[in-house]
Amino acid sequence: AQGSVGMAADIVSYTMAPWGFDLAAVGAPTTALYGADDESVPPAHGRWYAGQVPGAELGVVPGIGHLVALTRWADVLAAVA
Repeated sequence: AQGSVGMAADIVSYTMAPWGFDLAAVGAPTTALYGADDESVPPAHGRWYAGQVPGAELGVVPGIGHLVALTRWADVLAAVA
């Protein structure tokens, strides 16, 4: 009922508004993990983030939708170990 205004505002907020730090300055190993079937926050978002952080890796999990961390928690922990 609310339409896509909220989602559009979220996208603008993280792609066009300053965050207060430069993603290109992130020096920590970074992995962006996305579900291939996520229609709310698709892997294209992860490609954007990974493209902003030097050396970041993008993981796309086939057959998984939104909130991939809930079903692939071991992968998330392995990425930060």
